[in-house]
Amino acid sequence: MKRFMVLGLVCLLAVAVLGVAGCGNTGAAKEQMNTADAAYTAVQKDLDALNTTLTTVLSGAATGDFSKLNPEVIAGAQATIKKAQEELPKVAEEYKAISDMSGVADYVTYADMMVGTIDEDLGALQQGKSIVEALAPLVTAGDTAGIGAWFQQNTAMLTDTQKAGSNATKSYEEAQAYKTEKGLAE
Repeated sequence: MKRFMVLGLVCLLAVAVLGVAGCGNTGAAKEQMNTADAAYTAVQKDLDALNTTLTTVLSGAATGDFSKLNPEVIAGAQATIKKAQEELPKVAEEYKAISDMSGVADYVTYADMMVGTIDEDLGALQQGKSIVEALAPLVTAGDTAGIGAWFQQNTAMLTDTQKAGSNATKSYEEAQAYKTEKGLAE
């Protein structure tokens, strides 16, 4: 009988130790998630501003209004894209640090979703970079006829870039919905 009581106590202690270990990882995972989310939010703020600017400028240029498409806008877009392409992989590493933790499956899933979002962001950025680089010499030269011709010849590229941006947004929204659903932000 004593043997069963001792065995029972050992089992209870093991469960308690595992529970405490899991709680420790939950705190660490939450802290890491908050760090990664803050880093992502900082980059995303710049990307949102870039998206707003380029949508306004490029949609105007696509319809023949080149008044807002100038070298300063192109240079600003190039700088923002470059910075984001440098920062996003670092943010992905912040999320990947969660994947090494045990007992925090919901945090790992969320982190993996955010890494997927970052991959989508990087794809959209690369496409945006291609557009900006193609337009840069035309804008610098003030070649409005060349800009107009470029837009006519590259509507598929513009559509693909817009889809890539939409996919990144959708991926982000899905990750945030998961985070809320699982109560990770609480």
